[in-house]
Amino acid sequence: MRKILIIAIFILAFFLRVWNIDLIPASLYWDEVAIGYNAYSLLKTGADEYGNKLPVLIRSFDDNKPSGMVYSAIPFIAIFGLNEWGVRFPLVILGTITVISFYFLLQILFRKENLSLWGSLLLAISPWHLQFSRAAFEANGGFCFFVLFITFLSNKNNRLAMLSSIAAMYFYHAYWFIVPGVWIYWFFQNKQDRKIILYGLLTIPLIISIIRSGYQRPWQVSLGNQEVITSSFNESRGSNNNNFISKIFYNNRLIVLKSFAENYFSHFSPQFLFFQGDTNERHKVLGMGLFYLWESFTLCYGIWYLFHWQDKRRSLIFVLLFLTPIPASVSYPAPHALRGLPLLLPLMIINSLGVYKLMQKTKRLLILIPVIAFLFVNYLVLYYDHTPRFTSRSWGYGYKESFREVNKLLNDYDRILYTGHYWKPYIYYLFYNQIDPVFFQKNHNEKRIGKIEFTGTSWANNEVELDKVDIINESKRQKTLFVLSDKEYINLKRDNWLQKETNYQPNLKMIKIIKDLQGKEMFYILEII
Repeated sequence: MRKILIIAIFILAFFLRVWNIDLIPASLYWDEVAIGYNAYSLLKTGADEYGNKLPVLIRSFDDNKPSGMVYSAIPFIAIFGLNEWGVRFPLVILGTITVISFYFLLQILFRKENLSLWGSLLLAISPWHLQFSRAAFEANGGFCFFVLFITFLSNKNNRLAMLSSIAAMYFYHAYWFIVPGVWIYWFFQNKQDRKIILYGLLTIPLIISIIRSGYQRPWQVSLGNQEVITSSFNESRGSNNNNFISKIFYNNRLIVLKSFAENYFSHFSPQFLFFQGDTNERHKVLGMGLFYLWESFTLCYGIWYLFHWQDKRRSLIFVLLFLTPIPASVSYPAPHALRGLPLLLPLMIINSLGVYKLMQKTKRLLILIPVIAFLFVNYLVLYYDHTPRFTSRSWGYGYKESFREVNKLLNDYDRILYTGHYWKPYIYYLFYNQIDPVFFQKNHNEKRIGKIEFTGTSWANNEVELDKVDIINESKRQKTLFVLSDKEYINLKRDNWLQKETNYQPNLKMIKIIKDLQGKEMFYILEII
């Protein structure tokens, strides 16, 4: 019976992560497309889109991503092709492996079969874990190896623990800090085992090398790089002529430290965990938090029990609870479900413990199973029906559909001016047209590929968008197809298309309007004649 239950939980975990991954989430978002195309480029040429051979970090978008997710996608792109399945299926596998690993971790920590079964089931249906297991989020790939790392470490298999910790760091930045912290804790817990020192030391050169070459993205989002946080103190210090008192009380280090503390504790707020979740629409299900509401009771009971549990193993849980929110807390914005994903591990251990102990206390809780089942079905409805409709723009929906139309018209025009308003359209063009990586490596140009010219993104890079271009003159130079965002189209219509040539009334030929899943216009494909 035990084996049947274990297999059933793992099948459920796999099914919830794999069903309709090509359709939900609504589209591959920017990083997913970049992961896919760079994996495709490595598969075909052994180099990324920039021509870097077997890179340790992926330069894409100039933020130097850890390369684990890209390399893990290569075999699946070879099998499924350059599409949604090829990009997302690795996370389906890694997400399912995480559930399996979590079962064994609970067995090692508590040696209670029922507790391990409850815990693996809770992780299998966890909204937080499912959200990042159905799309190519590097953080969840790292989370899989992080759970394996803690599992092997708890089982005193230091060699496999070391390999898993290295893999976690090759997937996501957050583990650059968390993994060394866990190794230090483990050393002090097991001073008599000299091999632990050796295996821990072996990770240091790797940590130093990847941090030196891949610090750009962590620095971009760090509190120290957020002028909005320190600007008011800078102004107050300047108004006091930078005197001694102002330097003490308007010290930027104080405001950064305060922001860190606010960020840290925000990851434990009920609003974040149970009601609202992340502010980023790609990181949550609309209408609920990262946990089911009923789990607020089991988590609280698990924490209460943990404080009364007289066992040295609880120190590992407290260390994880302390360490895991730190990388997300030194970043902006916060709380952040993706950067804070490592926190899911200690919270899930505590949650599993709470469920198990409550079930031991009274079997009457079984009467709540229909309520729990209802809330799970409610989650499925929100995830598969409600959320995709209202968040499709955040997932990059519309690029695939607009390029499909552009490709039909490519031979009818001398050039195509394509909006950059939604950010980095070139990577979608490379992906959906499967542009030969050899060609792009030799002619790397994010602004022009063949006939297609991509304009800028004002909100991200202060570049010129199409509503600031004299498109009347542009249409006269060559036969031009325009692909505009909704904002650009509205602005141009508001200005009557004629800011510079008031004596000329253009004739607008609307070819296609691409709408998001909510039915709102996203792309206008048109010609001016």
